[in-house]
Amino acid sequence: MAVRKSLPSLPDQSTASEAQAAAQGLSRQALGGLHTIAGSGAVAGDHVELAHLWDQALDATDAQLTCHLATLRHHLVEHFELEERLLAAADAPGRARHAADHGRLLHWLDDALRAADGGAYETARGFLSHDLPTWFTLHLRNLDRMAAPAFRQDQR
Repeated sequence: MAVRKSLPSLPDQSTASEAQAAAQGLSRQALGGLHTIAGSGAVAGDHVELAHLWDQALDATDAQLTCHLATLRHHLVEHFELEERLLAAADAPGRARHAADHGRLLHWLDDALRAADGGAYETARGFLSHDLPTWFTLHLRNLDRMAAPAFRQDQR
């Protein structure tokens, strides 16, 4: 099992090239440390669970990959719904952009699911090892950081 470096620090409003470079060093544990962005409520707990599910998907055999991607998708849908409810309740600016970015990731994940289901395992693994960490690096450092006050209101 390969060990990855910690999530690097990126400046606000990171560029895609910075995110790609940072994603190369994204660790399996990095998403678990997101409480600094999201507070200590359900959003932060979901990030910890996401790190666990992502870790399992990275280690899945070809035969298990579709199931792990589907589990990851289910978790993300529920997590994104929570974030979007909190943003709406706080009347947070940028809600539509935030939701659209969630939709974009789910679209890519659906593509990865179809790839794995069709036997294109390397394509699906590319999503897990490159697309997902790149997206999260940008999303967390930009959109979730802006949304942090709304997320901190949820301390359940």
